Amino acid sequence: MLNELRLKSLAPKQCPKCQAERSFKILADQLICRRCGYSMPRIDQATKRNKSTESPFIENVSAAIAPEDNAAYGPRRPIPPPGFGIQHVGEVNKWAKAAYESAITYMRQEKWEDAAKAFQRALDVQPDLADAHYYLALITRDPEKKREHLSTVIAHQPAHSAAIRELMILNGDLSEADEAVLDNPFHEPEIIEASGAVGVTTTNLRCPKCGAPHMTTDDLTGLIFCKSCGHVDEKRQQAGSGGNLVMALLERRAQPVKWIIGERLLACESCGAERTVSGQKLSTGCIYCGSNHIFEKDALDSFEQPQGLVPFAINQEQAEQAIRKRLKGWFERFKGWFDNNRIERVNLEGHYLPFWVFDVQVSVRRTIIREPSSRHQSYARLSPGGLPNDLYHTETLMDSMFNVLVSAVKSPSRRMTDKLGEFDLSAMIGYESKLLAKHPAQIYSVDVDVASLTARSIVGEAMRMRHSLHAAQDATVNITTTPTGMSYQLVLLPVWVATLYELDGDVRNALVNGQTGKVILGKTHKPGIGY
Repeated sequence: MLNELRLKSLAPKQCPKCQAERSFKILADQLICRRCGYSMPRIDQATKRNKSTESPFIENVSAAIAPEDNAAYGPRRPIPPPGFGIQHVGEVNKWAKAAYESAITYMRQEKWEDAAKAFQRALDVQPDLADAHYYLALITRDPEKKREHLSTVIAHQPAHSAAIRELMILNGDLSEADEAVLDNPFHEPEIIEASGAVGVTTTNLRCPKCGAPHMTTDDLTGLIFCKSCGHVDEKRQQAGSGGNLVMALLERRAQPVKWIIGERLLACESCGAERTVSGQKLSTGCIYCGSNHIFEKDALDSFEQPQGLVPFAINQEQAEQAIRKRLKGWFERFKGWFDNNRIERVNLEGHYLPFWVFDVQVSVRRTIIREPSSRHQSYARLSPGGLPNDLYHTETLMDSMFNVLVSAVKSPSRRMTDKLGEFDLSAMIGYESKLLAKHPAQIYSVDVDVASLTARSIVGEAMRMRHSLHAAQDATVNITTTPTGMSYQLVLLPVWVATLYELDGDVRNALVNGQTGKVILGKTHKPGIGY
């Protein structure tokens, strides 16, 4: 603590870029301005660098791979002695297994060239043996061959975290410093809450023809147009492909700090006014000049942009009609006998809520145990030899589940967002800031690492239901699932958010699916209580 205080006192009192006072935060070996993101080396670290002629880190990934000698094989860094176990999914040819085990023996003896030849013999017999590809990638010094072997491993086993990590280092997505952090099994990013408003970079939505800040979305066509001059922007981007979940988790785990942002500082480019806005907003309007601002990034790089957006398919009037129709249902009328729950007024706004969308491939292990039909079978079941073959059956199946939606916000709660029903993701278009011209959007408050655990739970339950349906009545079915690959996207989905004010003073929240019109009514509560 004393060391941290001493270092803070050496930081400049004023940021040379944005002139903010006392805005620097210590982060690893740098001082970073919370407001504008300006960074500078820490004074004590800068002094050490000046005294040393060697950089403590390897800045070029190819330099880490390039050998000091002319040998074609050898690991770029010390690796622990490998085991003889094979993680390959499926059967392994006996000749390929023999060659593989010989290669492992050579690796333990650090005979790298002999090991490479033995691994290649194994691949000549069984080209899809991922374990041989992985170890060949570790010991080869040719970057192109290394990339080819790693890509083959990931193609056969998308969740192979070690291969993904090596490929990220090879591509420069992870530095040597990041690799050292990941080697520590006890490392977790430090969670720090920003003490003040964080500066943000925005896009000011203006008409490209007349420059007016009056861009909006047409309810019928979904196109962006200017309310001042009538200019129509017909350009649309295609939705991007999903990212690899393992890569995202490795990048997040390698970060020294995970920032919690409470407020962001918005500087309007149109009128020059500055004000703080909620850290949950992805877009907002200037209260002074009315211009619309879309957040691109903040000074601490604490969030990522969405990959896609699903436009609204129903307008505000249709959403309000759907709510009133739901309120006229028999259950709501029945509750009205006991409470004065008639609606006095409705506050309805369209929002784009962020959702994590996962595509999951799983390995399903199904075990079927049938009840014995005779005393002999009962005795055999209790004997040390175990169950007879006709009573016990195990099989492994490969299955998948696509477009698994997990809400990326804490409010509205999952209790309501999970009931919104399905969204037609075939209508998704590539995200652009101009698409938020009419309806605002939120920044995710549930990160992908937490959401992926929820997605695994959803997929596991779905697999248990799917693969237990056709079991006999006298059988017990046990289902276990293991994800073999997960990809994800951050998508903005259309939701009408309503606040219903009742005659008795109670408040009720409601959500309307912006595509299908499905209505979700929350519980009544007193004003001031959230979803």
